[in-house]
Amino acid sequence: MAADGDVIPDQEKVRIVSDFILHSPPGEFNEVFNDVRVLLNNDNLLKEGASGAFAQYNKDQLTPVKYLGYRSVSVVIEDHTISGKCGIEFQRLVTFLIEQHASGISTGDVDFIVKLERDNVHLADVIVYLMYQYLESVQQLLCENICEIPIEIVCSSRIEGSEYPALITEHNDLGGQRFYDARSKQSFKYDHLRKEAQDYEPYEPDSVAEPWRSALQDEITTYTQSHYRHGACSVFGKSQGGNITLTACIEDHQFQPKNFWNGRWRSVWTVSFSPSSGNAELRGSLKVQVHYYEDGNVQLVSSKEVKESLPISNEKQTAKELIRLVEESENDYQTAISENYQTMSDTTFKALRRQLPVMRTKIDWNKIVSYSIGKELKSQ
Repeated sequence: MAADGDVIPDQEKVRIVSDFILHSPPGEFNEVFNDVRVLLNNDNLLKEGASGAFAQYNKDQLTPVKYLGYRSVSVVIEDHTISGKCGIEFQRLVTFLIEQHASGISTGDVDFIVKLERDNVHLADVIVYLMYQYLESVQQLLCENICEIPIEIVCSSRIEGSEYPALITEHNDLGGQRFYDARSKQSFKYDHLRKEAQDYEPYEPDSVAEPWRSALQDEITTYTQSHYRHGACSVFGKSQGGNITLTACIEDHQFQPKNFWNGRWRSVWTVSFSPSSGNAELRGSLKVQVHYYEDGNVQLVSSKEVKESLPISNEKQTAKELIRLVEESENDYQTAISENYQTMSDTTFKALRRQLPVMRTKIDWNKIVSYSIGKELKSQ
């Protein structure tokens, strides 16, 4: 810590800023980034020095991928795809964006919207562009402040050429800001600040691990769709020296900034085995993080490490057995969290309340006027 009057070196500034970034609550990266940007007041130092923190945060959070081709998203009003301006004025949209500048919408995007108006671009494309820039927060802001009629914005995190989302993790990191999606057999460059994927190239997964990976991907996709409303999952496989390693990642989140809370679920399951072995150890890491910040600042940060014995047979049966263990463990964990909250509500929080005033005597407010202090106050 620098003493009063001392200048903090750039390296220390970057370390502090990176720590803030890495501890950003789910769904609040942009807010934290904008705050540290003001504190640092040096964009070049921030982007160059803290770029590693941006990447690490996205990998730690199992961030779902969105790709640059935003025009594939549909905007629906009253069950009809909108065209033209559809009664919603561009000027109102631009004014709203300017007012929301402090909330993370950049001036560059405001200028871009103005240019779209001059180019007579349909409002649907404008909203779609904004959705891919700012996702859930802008969806709610636009719906509540701009549109006078119900609007549903269908925004997908799927990567190009795939009907399923992909995740940014340490397990599919190819280096040089490139990641791969084994399901669609593509690699792509990922912008960790704008959270966009582009520059797609073909990618060939590990041929030895692929049959096992593919079987597990099918099972975990079904499981995720059944248990997580907005869930995304990715499975990665590799082989070395006759052993196969499979890693399955599940992410689900719900961001409710208008209600002052955001939350994310993450689970990572890993198993290494030889196809001829009878059993292997399945390891799981389960994490829940929720941030509530209306008139306060409360966070739930919970994690659990799991170890289970997994019988190894053929690809399909092994995948089914693995998902059975995953389902049991995740259900037990979520049930335990709910029970702990109930226990805290019944015991811990009640114990925090003071049952009686400091004088250990209840005040009879109906007779307060008969007390001397009451009489004095009454006479005045």
